[in-house]
Amino acid sequence: MPPTFDDLKPWPVDPSSPHHNQPPLEVRITEDFDEALERRGIFQRIDEIIASADRSPDTIESPEDAGKAADLCVMARTAKEQVEAEREILNRPLLVAQRSLKAKADAAVQPMEASVAVLKAKLDAYVDATGEKVTGDYGAKVSTRTDWVFEVVDFGKLPLAIRRHPSVLEAIDKVIRAQVRGGARDIPGVKIWPATKAQVR
Repeated sequence: MPPTFDDLKPWPVDPSSPHHNQPPLEVRITEDFDEALERRGIFQRIDEIIASADRSPDTIESPEDAGKAADLCVMARTAKEQVEAEREILNRPLLVAQRSLKAKADAAVQPMEASVAVLKAKLDAYVDATGEKVTGDYGAKVSTRTDWVFEVVDFGKLPLAIRRHPSVLEAIDKVIRAQVRGGARDIPGVKIWPATKAQVR
């Protein structure tokens, strides 16, 4: 019996990239980023802020020292914003290109995946009905697999190993934090209290 897909042509050979003489994109981008920070004096500014912070007293004991510390915090925030602004300038075209490329890739394979999904459903039905193991002419092997699925019907009855799992606690913390930020001050099982911190503007 001839192969079912004998009309498929051999896999095409990938030609050399037209940009093979240029440095990799990640190298060019990081070099442009360093040049921008150097040109604007941001590297020097960061070094000055670090040196000034390292020279600060061990404890802040006067309004003057507190004011100097606050000024330095604002300078550091401004320097960080400048770094992020330069990164955004270089990153924005990359994000746009990435999204466009992903859309192109999805559009290229979507019709094929739709057709193969129908074919896969037929294959699932055949294997479910016969249980046979099959080998294709190109070496593809078909066998059966049993997947187990679940649904949580009572969270309170779950073992502590699951309820206290770090991933579960992280998700719970995220939900509670959002509710507290939204104004919740009384949540059963949760202790909520004010914490005063310095706010530098």
